[in-house]
Amino acid sequence: MIAIISIAIEDGNHLQEAWEHILTCLSRIEHLQLLGEGAPTDASFLSVSNTETDEKMAKSAGLQSLKNKGTLQNLAVMAVVRGGSYDSASVGVNNSGLVSPEQINHFIANLNLLEQIGSFELNHVFAHSQRLNSEAIVAFVKALCKVSISELQSPTDPRVFSLTKLVEIAHYNMNRIRLVWSRMWNVLSDFFVSVGLSENLSVAIFVMDSLRQLAMKFLERDLV
Repeated sequence: MIAIISIAIEDGNHLQEAWEHILTCLSRIEHLQLLGEGAPTDASFLSVSNTETDEKMAKSAGLQSLKNKGTLQNLAVMAVVRGGSYDSASVGVNNSGLVSPEQINHFIANLNLLEQIGSFELNHVFAHSQRLNSEAIVAFVKALCKVSISELQSPTDPRVFSLTKLVEIAHYNMNRIRLVWSRMWNVLSDFFVSVGLSENLSVAIFVMDSLRQLAMKFLERDLV
């Protein structure tokens, strides 16, 4: 994963469609970090039903309580203890079989990976977007929009990680020449229209609030 971050920073101008795979990896890593910390997931706030939200918040609070007591270090560890398997995307636990030594080694490797990569390394990739050339930044925005749509449209675990990063990189790249910014905005505007019409009202409201934040950044820039 560290190698992927290095490639994203050093060779970002040549990645084109590969950006989608890299940004997906970054999103998954951030997700694992939140799960390892026992933090509430985005789905806790974006679920359609208030009842479902309360249940998920209660589960999250329970996980945090266990973590504070030293019982739970990471959901991957919990999966091993329960004799199941850990899926970083669905956080599913399968109790049907025993865990093999290979799976245990894989879980330990995941724990070591999370210790090596912090929020600074992840955020550095997005902050570095302002150094991409004109073609690369458009490809970057297109890929991030695709990843964000995939996250927001998840029926079981909607996430806003990539959506928040879209607002950030739009802010980082506001000083681009008009021609390049127009190409970026063509992609962003289609994205906001598409996800803003989500059937999940919570998602739609969050998207519109993100658009409002972006508009405020533009206004602040004009006032400077």
